[in-house]
Amino acid sequence: MFEMDGTIERVEMENGIGIGNPKHFIENISQMSFHAENNVEFKLNGIDMGAEFNRPYEYGGEYSNIDNLKGKEWGIWNTSIGGSYSSLTITDSWSAFIEFNDSTKIFGQEIVGSKWSDNKIVGTTIGYGADITSTPKTWISVGETIGTFDANSTTTFQMISMGPWIETRKFLGMANSDAGKEALKKLNIPCVEVGVANLSGSGNHLTVSMNDVKFFAPNNGDRPSIWATGNVNGTYTNPPALNVPVTITGNGLSANFNVKTWDIDNKKWLSTITNASGTLAGHTATYDNLKFNGAGAGTMRTGANGNGGTFTGTAAGVAK
Repeated sequence: MFEMDGTIERVEMENGIGIGNPKHFIENISQMSFHAENNVEFKLNGIDMGAEFNRPYEYGGEYSNIDNLKGKEWGIWNTSIGGSYSSLTITDSWSAFIEFNDSTKIFGQEIVGSKWSDNKIVGTTIGYGADITSTPKTWISVGETIGTFDANSTTTFQMISMGPWIETRKFLGMANSDAGKEALKKLNIPCVEVGVANLSGSGNHLTVSMNDVKFFAPNNGDRPSIWATGNVNGTYTNPPALNVPVTITGNGLSANFNVKTWDIDNKKWLSTITNASGTLAGHTATYDNLKFNGAGAGTMRTGANGNGGTFTGTAAGVAK
């Protein structure tokens, strides 16, 4: 038994989702979950965590959506993380970066903390992800983070984050209309486009282009906190080696495109976007020392000789 109070606001994402009887709603929910102690990059205040640093932790989460064509473009998510932060002094101004990846999916979170005292942990989260278990897709996410820590030892903690996620092309479409922007603002998703860039490069048997990479902020003039593009494309002459970065540049920015999975049989690819930085000449302001990272996913088409071909997809991530 529990009691709650506060405020709640309805944000309507779709009409006519195809579920005639409300009692069948739960039967039409799909869920993707993960739990990991490995394949995770976790930094607290920029300091590496993990057993090798005597700071063990566990990380897991769930992403849910309505199981039909429209509902698969958006949903809700939650993650939990707990462990030890030995040899670290944390104040109310703290930050964390977490990224999990395996051969089929990537989940990333950037947390800006506002409290780590009085047994309470509070922060806001902006994130991204990619998944190729079915139709390849990428997405952006936002949410709130709350948690607690052991005031006696001040070395153990646990916190949860949760909020909405929206597939990249769905998000870009909503950010391009007044009605969509209004819904995104109610969800606290940055949706004001403040700059755009095209990045390209070649290497590791690939020629890669990320065009119309749009950067979004909560308001005009604010620093970007989300980026997204529905236009990733390129060619390949042979299957690329995994985890070998391809440098892509353009419009004052530079990033590494790192292939994580290149599935020729199922015509799917998965990548991370890392070490991205530079100066972005935005629509109304210039953003120096911009840093961003994220994930990409898509499909490929084999050429006539079977040794090369083309690939397309989307990518999204966080910026600061």
